[in-house]
Amino acid sequence: MKNATNYKFVALLLLMTSVALFTSCSDDDETKKLASGSFSFDGTTYDVNSGYIVDFGAGSTHFNYDFYLTDGSVSLGGFGVEVENETFELYLELYSNGTDGFTTGTFQYVPFGEDRTGLNYFDQLDLELPNTADIAIASLIESGTVTVTGSETNYTIDLDLDLTENRTLSGEVSGEFLLRSAN
Repeated sequence: MKNATNYKFVALLLLMTSVALFTSCSDDDETKKLASGSFSFDGTTYDVNSGYIVDFGAGSTHFNYDFYLTDGSVSLGGFGVEVENETFELYLELYSNGTDGFTTGTFQYVPFGEDRTGLNYFDQLDLELPNTADIAIASLIESGTVTVTGSETNYTIDLDLDLTENRTLSGEVSGEFLLRSAN
C-alpha cells in the first residue's frame, strides 16, 4: 500500500512538473513591437523596421546611449550587434545630462568643443549607406532637436532638424530597441 501511494505521489509530481514546464507564460506570448517608423532626409524617405542601442554608460557629467535605426535584421550575437540586409543605418550619439542612467528628453546639437553643461545633447548623427561614404548629418545641422520619450528599451525618437541648403531630417521611430552594453 505504501509503494502504491509513493508511486501515485511521484506520478502526480511528475505530471505537475511537466505541466509547469510546458505551459507558456503570458510574457512568452506577448510580442514586442520592434522599433519602426520612417524618417526623411534630402527628399528620400527611409523606412525603419528595427533598431538597437549601445549603452556606453556614464562619463563625468553625462550618460551616453548610441541609437541605431535601420531597415536590416538586427540581433545580438556573441561579438555584439549583428545587422544583416540593411540598405541604411542612421546613427545618433545621445548624451543625457547626469550620470545615474539614460534619461529621456529633448536633445540639441552641440558641436565638439562647445559648453555642454546641464544639457541633453548630441554631437554625432550619421547616415550610413552601403558602398558610399557616410553622410555626417551633424555637420549640416543649423537648428532643431531630437526628442526621445519612453523607458527601458521601448522608446520613441522624433527627429526635427533643419539642415544647410534648405534640407531637413525629420521623422518618428518608436518601439522596442535591442540593448547592448559597450562594456
